[in-house]
Amino acid sequence: MAVDIVRELKLDEETRMDLATMPPEIKAAKLQGFRAYLSCFYHSSIYAWSWTKSYTMRYTPWMAKCCNMLEQYSDLEQDHILVWLVRLQHVLNEFEELRRIHKNHHASNQSNHHKQLIQAGLEAQLRDFQARIPSHLSTKPSVVMASLNADAFIVAAPLMQTMRPRPEDATALMIDPSKLQSAAYTARTFLDYVSNLSPTQMSYLCGADFARFIMVIILSYRLAFPMSFCPGYDYSQGRKILDFGNYITKLSSSDDDDDDGSDSTSGGAVANDGARKATKKADVVSALKVVLGSVKASFEKKSAVLEAAAEEHNRRARLCPMFDGSLEQYLPQWEGRGQQGSSNSNGNITSGSSYAPSSHSGSGTCAPHHVAPSTTGEGVDFPESAKPMLFHDLWATMTMGWATDLDAGLQQGVEIPRMDDVEEYVDLMGMRGQYHGL
Repeated sequence: MAVDIVRELKLDEETRMDLATMPPEIKAAKLQGFRAYLSCFYHSSIYAWSWTKSYTMRYTPWMAKCCNMLEQYSDLEQDHILVWLVRLQHVLNEFEELRRIHKNHHASNQSNHHKQLIQAGLEAQLRDFQARIPSHLSTKPSVVMASLNADAFIVAAPLMQTMRPRPEDATALMIDPSKLQSAAYTARTFLDYVSNLSPTQMSYLCGADFARFIMVIILSYRLAFPMSFCPGYDYSQGRKILDFGNYITKLSSSDDDDDDGSDSTSGGAVANDGARKATKKADVVSALKVVLGSVKASFEKKSAVLEAAAEEHNRRARLCPMFDGSLEQYLPQWEGRGQQGSSNSNGNITSGSSYAPSSHSGSGTCAPHHVAPSTTGEGVDFPESAKPMLFHDLWATMTMGWATDLDAGLQQGVEIPRMDDVEEYVDLMGMRGQYHGL
């Protein structure tokens, strides 16, 4: 409705005027039109930006001129604050539009290099705006929150949305894991600033300020945990930087928590409790603290699960792999169970096991090769589905196939020689042709 009124009054249409020569009454009316036009843009942009909606008003060259004229001819401090809020929000709008184009890359004809150049230009424009803000305005809560929010949004825009990003959209999210740490520092600065505001200052914040605050809360919450769509992010370091649990506790605590209400008599305690209930406020700040209390409970629950998983991982890492059960799957293979091996007609040792531990080799890797099934009487028949493997490593041959070869020999009545002579053992294993140096 506000946008329609602005357009019906033609406040968004450029007109030539010289405010310096206008009478005071006409000049005041023109400034009122500039103020309404910029305020409507700012309000509609905040709504569209925070809820990822389409923008109903665009930042135009005429709007830039309105900002300059309002800044030059208005004596109200609020007008100067509005001008800088509009400029900062303009950068966020442009970056959000660029991110949407990049996300819908199938419908975009722009190259990635072109998009990177546009992003670099928007970042440079943001830095220029931040450097030009007068010192007496740069400390105002709305300006500080808008500036910090813009710094975080440029780096971690997809994480500052009400909808959780999907892992399948990871290639179109424009997230650099190496830059998310800077977003964590920015979010901590934002939370530290808001947590130090007095209740009176908090009550002066407008809807746009609360929208930015909620976006930073969402960003901080997500930066404190692993993200499937950004596996390269070091969330443990992010948790240390943010200290989100401490800030959310401070922000969600009620003003009555500091008042112990202790009186010398029980009657005084009852009177104090009744007075507290009578004076308890139901304003926006109190409602916000209730919501933050729910966020705090969710954060602590999820953190407990994460810490328990990390502790279990560390405990298992400190144990011997033979004790914690991680090597049980390999024991049957090391014991020679379910293996089939024989000496084929060429004197090579074959085995049906698919496991060939290369780490046991002292001279090189253990390279298994599939050979044709052997059906000679000197060995054990292989089924057609088996895939025998040849081991070029003596230690692997001894540990993987010697038990099967001995069992097969005993079943066929072959006399097993004594192991006193290494040469005889090498002859038995059929390895003389491969290890001439033994």
